[in-house]
Amino acid sequence: MPRPKVDCIHHHAVLAAPDVSVTIDFYVSKLGFDLDFTQGDPPAFAGVSLGGVQIHLLKGAPHPGDSDVYFLNLRDYFVRDLNGYVLGFGHYLMASEPKLEIERIDVPVRLEKRLAAVLEDLPQRRA
Repeated sequence: MPRPKVDCIHHHAVLAAPDVSVTIDFYVSKLGFDLDFTQGDPPAFAGVSLGGVQIHLLKGAPHPGDSDVYFLNLRDYFVRDLNGYVLGFGHYLMASEPKLEIERIDVPVRLEKRLAAVLEDLPQRRA
């Protein structure tokens, strides 16, 4: 007997986070995501998005390295979030599309602003 066709138009990665509020703050203030929703007080579940891509954050102990999320592009970089997940960011480099506006800040090297925000949180090594 043939199975009925089931359409899927979206999927959401769900990442475990020991503190959903702190994780929301990291994604919104450091990586430039938008907060879409929260459930609970304090939040035990939330949705954050970057462009048209949404991920969910669920209260729980993460298992670093079990899941990574990649936001598709061809010019890319990777960031490990505060719970140990690896996030990949990038964009297509199409000749026909308008140039992507990238906001930069002054640091010893040129970096995209989201990456620089993550680097600011790293412990500073003193000489």
